[in-house]
Amino acid sequence: MSSAALVIVMTVVVTVAPTNFVAWAPGNAVALLGPAGAQPVFQIAGRDPSGLAGQILATSMTQTGQTSSLTLPSLVINYFLANRNVLPRDTVYPSGQSASEAADTRRQDIQTSRDQALAAGVKQAGITVVERPSVTAVRQNGPAYQLLLPGDFILAIDGTTMTTTNDVRQYIRNKQVGDQVVVTVLRGNTTLQITIPKLAGSSTDGTVPTMGTTGGTGYSYPVAIQFGQAVDQGDTAQGLALALSTYVILTDDADISGLTLAAVGNISAAGDVSAVSGINEHAISAWQGHASILFIPQDNCSEISDQMVGMTIVPVTTLSDAVSALHNHVANGTPWPHC
Repeated sequence: MSSAALVIVMTVVVTVAPTNFVAWAPGNAVALLGPAGAQPVFQIAGRDPSGLAGQILATSMTQTGQTSSLTLPSLVINYFLANRNVLPRDTVYPSGQSASEAADTRRQDIQTSRDQALAAGVKQAGITVVERPSVTAVRQNGPAYQLLLPGDFILAIDGTTMTTTNDVRQYIRNKQVGDQVVVTVLRGNTTLQITIPKLAGSSTDGTVPTMGTTGGTGYSYPVAIQFGQAVDQGDTAQGLALALSTYVILTDDADISGLTLAAVGNISAAGDVSAVSGINEHAISAWQGHASILFIPQDNCSEISDQMVGMTIVPVTTLSDAVSALHNHVANGTPWPHC
């Protein structure tokens, strides 16, 4: 092979060879309340958010998929684009985790985030929220497969009251592989007693009994909330936006009238707001969605760019902070807090 041909081959290889990096980019902002006459992303029974005459946007961020790779040219392009971020792959995707495992983890994280966000919004509206152990996933062909369902609240096992997820875990571990258990669950508004005929051994230790379920903390409240968006179509950073929307709809809060707000931040069921990754990608998502106000976690202030002209960045540490800032500005003309 001539030297010229070798150079061409090497150039082609370098150009198409995958790199060990991923890119972040701004995603589309989702209008949570929906335009007038349209279906909102999530619905609360008996409430019509279209009458609020304002909008709350949930921002988003896209990233290179686990089974995709940046080539060298695309790496260079993403590195120099102002609204992109390039990171080593192992800082985004844990090594040793398959694509399906990563997808399952993502779905569970988003569902947990949504549950916490809705609970925070309901609490902020002054409605009682009860924490209960719940089923978040059921292993296919495990002992509880097609018996227990994700979303079931576990009230008792064999008549023993279960208060926390740890109560459930410890009770099952004190049983024997092959034992039968009767689980009392709250499914929707119905209490059911479900018999699990035979506990199986754990996949990691066959002597440890299991129902084949993944448990978590669920939140029970007298409000029916339904999502029109698939669990995998979201981001844990949308928690603050979901919580704020829930509060606004439940209270018919007119403070948002005429405003297009956006919010980004992880949120706990208690309403505490914590930092997110990719804050500038989320901010650009809000800016491109024509938001005039963007609530962000206080801990992200040092990272936020000041290039989003015409959009006020408001830092918060709790959902209450966001509600207070909104009310004080609209009702009293108080200046927005800022980073």
